[in-house]
Amino acid sequence: MPNEREFVFLTATGRRTPAWLRVWLIIAAVAAGAILLWLGLVLALAVVLAATLALLPVWAWRLFSANRRSGGAVTIEGEYTISAPSVIEVQAKSPERNPTGDSENRHGPS
Repeated sequence: MPNEREFVFLTATGRRTPAWLRVWLIIAAVAAGAILLWLGLVLALAVVLAATLALLPVWAWRLFSANRRSGGAVTIEGEYTISAPSVIEVQAKSPERNPTGDSENRHGPS
């Protein structure tokens, strides 16, 4: 009568798993770890590449604008007029924000 082999995988009987199963589980765990490590490396590289491509226009603009520094004071010549404030601007001013300090006199003595 031939010996029947029993496939035992994580049973609660207290018997050890067969040696061939332990070897294959270790190989599978190492392979899965290597795949996850490379996947993480590829994803990190993709994030760095995306950030670099997103910042490339900013860096190019800074390099372009750094060469055009101001040469000194500039005078703009021309004419301008100062108009009186409109009715809306006068009404929008709040009486509580009086810069002269007479708000205490309007409310009476304390």
